[in-house]
Amino acid sequence: MKALAQVLDDLVGIVTASEQDTTWTGRWDTGDEMVGELRDHAERLRRGDTSGLGELEFLFLPTGPLQEVSVSSGWGDRFLVLAGRFDRAQAARGTAPGT
Repeated sequence: MKALAQVLDDLVGIVTASEQDTTWTGRWDTGDEMVGELRDHAERLRRGDTSGLGELEFLFLPTGPLQEVSVSSGWGDRFLVLAGRFDRAQAARGTAPGT
């Protein structure tokens, strides 16, 4: 869980560093809403609560909410690196994304 939480912490670092364009996703009205959800997921993972993993997998999907925000906010390449880390962390715990 630690690796997954670290991916989310790194993602929050990117998101809080500049204004986010959430126009293309109906999920969040502001970057602050996005940060709140990501921090909540990270905290739950740190407690060992994996109930939100399916939702996180959805957020990290290609053309999913996080990628949409990343592309429109200018950090699409950084998102791809984080999504790769997320996938590897999921695989390391024996859970392939989408399963």
